[in-house]
Amino acid sequence: MTFHDVDAARALFDGLELESFVEEEEDGEAFEGPKHRHVFHVVAKRSDAG
Repeated sequence: MTFHDVDAARALFDGLELESFVEEEEDGEAFEGPKHRHVFHVVAKRSDAG
């Protein structure tokens, strides 16, 4: 697993065109108890300029 805040997650796609960047927040369980998670759903593509 990797863990990033929203700014670090967006930075992973520098140089790409973001079609969609959706942050999902949810509460759930982990081995150590309750957790609050942020999940990023991303669609990105290379620009046509080469």
